[in-house]
Amino acid sequence: MTSEAVRRVRGDSPWEESFGSARAVAAGDRVLVAGTTAFKGDVLYGEGDPYEQARAAFGSALEAIAEFGLGVDSVIRTRVYLAHSRDIDAAGRAH
Repeated sequence: MTSEAVRRVRGDSPWEESFGSARAVAAGDRVLVAGTTAFKGDVLYGEGDPYEQARAAFGSALEAIAEFGLGVDSVIRTRVYLAHSRDIDAAGRAH
C-alpha cells in the first residue's frame, strides 16, 4: 500500500502532533479510530460523569468517521477502556 492510499483525520488533541497520532485513519476500504476521549482541545466534557464522558468520546469518533462519509451503521467493532469497573453500566448506556 502506498502512502497515497492512507488518509488521516486530525482532531484537536494537543498530543496528536507530539505522538504522531490521528483521530481516524483510512487505509484502503477500512477506517480505524483510536484514542478517542472526552477531551476536545483542553476541555474535558462530562468531568466526573462516566456516561457523559463516554457520549462525548463516541461523538468524537462518529465525527471523525463522518469525514470519510461514514456513520454509525458503518461501525463493525468498538472497544472501550475504563479506569474503574464501576463505570461499566454508564459507559454501556452511552454506547
